[in-house]
Order: sequence, then C-alpha cells, then structure tokens
Amino acid sequence: MNRNMNAKWTKIKIIASSALFVSAFLALIAGVNAANPKWRPLYTAALFAPTDGSSTNTGALFPAIDASSTNLDPRLFREGSTTVYDSSSNRIILFGGFSAGVVKMGILQKPALNDVWILTNANGTEMNGTGTVPSTWSKLNPNAPSGFPEIRYHHSAVYDGAHHRMIIYGGCTAGCAPIANDVWILSNADNVQGPATWQQLPTMGVPPGKREGHQAVYDPGTNSMIVWAGTDGEGLGFCGSHAYSNVFVLSNANGLDGPVGNWTKLLPTGTPPAGESFSTAVYDVTNNIMIVFGGSGNVVISGIKNCQSTNAVSTLSNANGMDPGPSKWTKLAPQGQVPPTREQHVAVYEPPPSNTMTIFGGYLTDHKAGHPRTLRGDTWKLSNANGMGGTPVWTQLIASGTDPSGPAPSFRWNGGTIDTANRVMMFGGSSNDGPLWSTWLLDGP
Repeated sequence: MNRNMNAKWTKIKIIASSALFVSAFLALIAGVNAANPKWRPLYTAALFAPTDGSSTNTGALFPAIDASSTNLDPRLFREGSTTVYDSSSNRIILFGGFSAGVVKMGILQKPALNDVWILTNANGTEMNGTGTVPSTWSKLNPNAPSGFPEIRYHHSAVYDGAHHRMIIYGGCTAGCAPIANDVWILSNADNVQGPATWQQLPTMGVPPGKREGHQAVYDPGTNSMIVWAGTDGEGLGFCGSHAYSNVFVLSNANGLDGPVGNWTKLLPTGTPPAGESFSTAVYDVTNNIMIVFGGSGNVVISGIKNCQSTNAVSTLSNANGMDPGPSKWTKLAPQGQVPPTREQHVAVYEPPPSNTMTIFGGYLTDHKAGHPRTLRGDTWKLSNANGMGGTPVWTQLIASGTDPSGPAPSFRWNGGTIDTANRVMMFGGSSNDGPLWSTWLLDGP
C-alpha cells in the first residue's frame, strides 16, 4: 500500500514538474516576444465601388497583399493623409492626402484628394466561424448637404470616439496655394451608427493662421481640439518666419455643444519645442499633457542656428488651458540611447499606467536646397513619456534594417493609430520612390 502511494506521489510530482516546466517555457517565450516585438503586415483587400454601409454593396473585391502585391488600387497609395481609429467598431478612417503619381500630358503629378476610406477589422483580430475576418478597405461616399472639404494634405485629424466624429483642420490644398484654415466634421465617421455626413464648423474667436504640417490632439472631457505649430507653406516654410510655435485651442470641437466653435490662443510659459513643422504630438488625457517629439525647426548646434530635423521631446502641461494656472512647456531629458533626429515619423501613446510613446520611421534632412533625405526605419519606445512619475527612458525596439520582413524605411506622418490592447496600426506614407499602400501591426510594444 505504501509502495503504491509512493509511486503515485512520484508520478504526481513528475506531472507537476512537467507542468511547471511547460509554464516556465511558455512564459519565457512570451517574455522573448514581448522583449522583441516585430512588425507584421495586415493583409487587406479593397472595394472599388463606394459603399453606403449596406449589405447590398457588391463592389468588386480587389486583392491586395500589401507591398508584395501588384494588384493594388492606385487610389490607396497615399501620402500626407490622416488616419483615426474607432475602437468600438475596430475601424480606421482615412481622409485626404495625395496619391501615387500619374502622368498627364507628359507631366508626373500627385493628385491631392478629399476622399474617405474605411478599413474594417483594422487590428486583424476579428474572427468568424471560418477563421479571421478579412480586413477590407472600402471607399465611403459621405452625405454632404452643405458641401465637401476641399482636397488637402498635411492637415490634421482628431477623433471623438464617444460620438464617432472625425474633426479635420487646415492643410495644403492644391500645391499649398492656398492653405486651408477651416474646420470640418464627419459625423458617423465609421459608417456604423448611420450614414457618414460632412458639415463645416463655423468658428469665432482668434483663429490660428492658415497652416500645414501642424499637429492636433483631442480632449474628450472638454470637447476641445489643441493645435500646435505648423507652417504657412510659403517658400521652404519649415523654419523661421514661415513656421509657427504657437498653440490654439478650439472649444466645441465636435460641434455638439452649439452651432460654432471658439478659438483661443494659449500663452504657455517655458520654451516651445524646436520642431515647429512635421513633428508629432500625442496626448495624455488623464493628466492634460501634450507630448511633442521631433519635427523640423531652427536647431542651434555649436552656436549656429540651422533649419533641420530634431529629436527633442517636450511636454505641454495644462494643454487645454482649462486647469488652474498657466500652461507650461518643459523640455524633457530622457535617459538611454536617444533616437536619431527625424521628422514626418509616426508616434502613438499608451496612456497611464503604461505612459509610453512609440515612434517609427521618418526622415532626417537639414532642408538645404538639394539636400537628400535620410529615411528612418527604426522603432523606439519612450517610458514615462509625460515626464511624471519617473525619468523618461528611450529604448530601441527595432533597429533600422534589422527586420527585412518589416516596413521599409519610410515616413508615415499622421498614419499611426493604437487600439485598446496597445496594438499599433500604421498605414500609408511614402518612401523615396513615392506614396505607399501597406498596413502594418506592432503588438504591444
């Protein structure tokens, strides 16, 4: 009897030890994957015909195997566009930008656009009885009782997820002559709650100067859009008198609190970031802090001012101007290896408790006539990104050129979004060969 009991206990111990070994091995693999994140392509399809969101839409399916496919809808090769994400419907909404070059009368042109596209199953996680639901791009045909926004690129777009409203502002129209200074709202932007509809939002107060290459973030608690920097598009327009370093706040940004929005110019203390054009800005809603990284501006090196890319990180506290006390710019001094200078990169933010900012790509240039751009293909993460609760630290996740299966060095400004599982989604952008059409995912960086 004792001999049998001992044998049983020995067997149980072996099984338990095996289970612990398997658990430890799986945990190790999970840790390796978490410590070594990789980009992966989201294989998508495109519908040629505009969709009204009904089940009767029979637009021709256009298979698109990302960058490796030769069967791509050329209208979706896109640079200078914006993307926003609706977490409730798991859809990305794309607006504007300019498409791949076309030859007209012997001249290569890049047509600017004002169209809207939707990507369903944007994070690639939706399943049905037969497997993964296809991720599909479809061209939307919004209602526009009072007209459409002009064609534009290098504009900004923010999203009110609670009310499914996309808010766009500014940007270049045809050839940046002129530059737009208007605000438009696309209601039911994900085309789920009802038909998507454009409306222009009239504004009052002190408006920002017409601008492109700026950044905007949205504060849902106060229904305000915060606009930072940009240029007037004149001349080279990246620095100096043609660039802005100011901040404006638009109240009633989604148009639901009254018939007009109201612009207010903030007067922050501290020194604004050097990157006045084509920087990135992300927003910590909980603490009302805007975080700005990179961009192009007048950078002082050895006492000499030069118009070039930067890698500085700054925060703007009381970013919506509604907390007690003044808004304040603070330049952070992150530890760790610092990313090389860049502009027109992608940046997304994971809110507290993560409090991290992830960036990808962009390019380096000093904007001298004929100076080539150096494309970036690296991925970085900044911890304690809002400057609170500890020292910010940069960590390189993926070095440029080390992942041949990942996105090529490119600039994908305003093409990044993030879902509730901290999965980064990135679309479009451009390389030195022209606009791109590819969608990439980075799981939990």
